Amino acid sequence: MVSQDVSPYCNAAGDRARLHGLNLVGLERRGFSAATLRDIKRAYRIVFRSGLKVADAVTRVRAEVPASPEVEHFLAFIQASQRGVCR
Repeated sequence: MVSQDVSPYCNAAGDRARLHGLNLVGLERRGFSAATLRDIKRAYRIVFRSGLKVADAVTRVRAEVPASPEVEHFLAFIQASQRGVCR
């Protein structure tokens, strides 16, 4: 069961789904560049592993991670979530 939204590029599993990391295999198959993967990983770590509140984490990602359409999509999804995102 998924009670909250699952962020783009992520895997979730279990009853009351929990994140299990990025879907790196899928991203590589879709042709994401190494630089883009690196930026997505950095954004993921800041948002989900730093212990910051979501708003603070998004601000930090925008300050520290180079801007790209993929990272912006990731952040926009998290900010627009009405149910919250799986952690």
